[in-house]
Amino acid sequence: MMMTCCEARDFLAQYLTGAMSAIEREEFERHIAICDECTQRLRATNQAWHVALKSVAKIPDPSADEVPESLLRAILQLQARMNSNASRALRIDNENPCLIPAGLFSEVPIRFGSAG
Repeated sequence: MMMTCCEARDFLAQYLTGAMSAIEREEFERHIAICDECTQRLRATNQAWHVALKSVAKIPDPSADEVPESLLRAILQLQARMNSNASRALRIDNENPCLIPAGLFSEVPIRFGSAG
């Protein structure tokens, strides 16, 4: 069965990163060969992908000397607090693991409500 446009869109990132199986790649390339719309979408996505990679590649990693000591301490304190909150939440929600907020596993805390 021929891959649909919807399926081809779902595979764009995998195609560009080489994360497809040989069979999926073959089906994708067969679809791209006959579908102008998906071919254009692939070209546009590929261009955007390369622009994004180039822009990220130009950002130098900060050296340890460039990061203020107070910022490093604040990051370590936040990580410790997040780890403590995560372990406490895991004990509370042991019976219902699906209720554990996804933000606990994120490196960036997710906050709800007004700032203050």
